[in-house]
Amino acid sequence: MQSLRDSWCYTRRLQLTVVLITFAWIGALASPSWVAEGSSADRLTDAVAWSFLFSGVGLRLWATCAIAGRKGWRLVTEGPYAYCRNPLYVGTFCLGIALALLIKSALFATVVGFLILFYVLGVVPAEERFLRRNLGDAYLRYCRDVPAWFPRFNAPLAAEPGLLDVRWSSLRAETLQSACWCTLGVLADVTTQIHLTDVLPSFAYFV
Repeated sequence: MQSLRDSWCYTRRLQLTVVLITFAWIGALASPSWVAEGSSADRLTDAVAWSFLFSGVGLRLWATCAIAGRKGWRLVTEGPYAYCRNPLYVGTFCLGIALALLIKSALFATVVGFLILFYVLGVVPAEERFLRRNLGDAYLRYCRDVPAWFPRFNAPLAAEPGLLDVRWSSLRAETLQSACWCTLGVLADVTTQIHLTDVLPSFAYFV
């Protein structure tokens, strides 16, 4: 693969994500919640959901501090990239799981699960093939030492101290995105409340 533009998964990833999440969210408005509102299970689910959301936001901010301004021209191994090769994606997956738990819709959760698999099996392998081609042995050594998804805190690179050279413009942009994610979390909770009303027809047999 000469360029990431040659990968259908990579070039269509954002469009597919937006379309599927939008339709799933609309469907969730008319689908039943999987737990009773106000129950112990509901409160526990919400607590876990917000933990995932804040963890995802924090991980994405940390990864942005490490990669901002350097993506595409050198191998980044600082910050969370010393423990895991794809911390930005892991952070985004945490955010998607958080929304699914807050919305409590089987349809929405299924779409989130599908998208996670799409990125894990389609998008990231395309990126890694491109990086192997362009960064050569350095990237192969990095893949050998650092796992793709589940962090290894005793990875060789984790023992190498270093300061992050933060690009503030990129950090500001990611901070704005973080605020948007938190807003989506609130909207997801509102979606759950709509489940309890008769404003929209129920399509429980279909979603």
